[in-house]
Amino acid sequence: MARDGSARARVRQLLVTSGPVRDPSGYTSAVLKEAVGYRGSAVAFIQLIAAMERDGEIVREIRGKRTYGIAASEETAESFRAQSEAVEAATSQDASPVAGLEIDYDALAAAILRQLWSAAKSPEARQGVKAGSEQGGPEQAGQVQSDPQRDEYTRRLEAARSQLDELLGPALRDLPASASKG
Repeated sequence: MARDGSARARVRQLLVTSGPVRDPSGYTSAVLKEAVGYRGSAVAFIQLIAAMERDGEIVREIRGKRTYGIAASEETAESFRAQSEAVEAATSQDASPVAGLEIDYDALAAAILRQLWSAAKSPEARQGVKAGSEQGGPEQAGQVQSDPQRDEYTRRLEAARSQLDELLGPALRDLPASASKG
């Protein structure tokens, strides 16, 4: 069975956030194993708990051969709280580099599409694509294309442009002109 590398972290998190685990019948290890969703064997989990106690991460209440309680050590609790506070402080700060700046993503997307559409629609862009292919662009890279193949690509590109015009034309005309200016 594969080793569960996150079991220690799950045990620490559960004990710090939920408090100590207790079982009056002395089967606290089994209760904790179920609570953290550990999928390994019971023996492996008990070894993990023993190692965590040896490392000072947890404190066990043992009488005889039974474990009646397991709690996070003070060091573990303080460390976990410090980490939680650091994460909360980092995530609660304003994510925007300039406070108060709001971005209208719809207007931004429309402006980008408008620029793309005008560039694709311009005769210079079409001539540039055709001229580049006639000057040996792909041929110089060792990708020789026959004229019928190039014509097929040109036909497909024109069809795609036509479909884009049908789909986006009304939406782009309805947008305010200020959205396209950068």
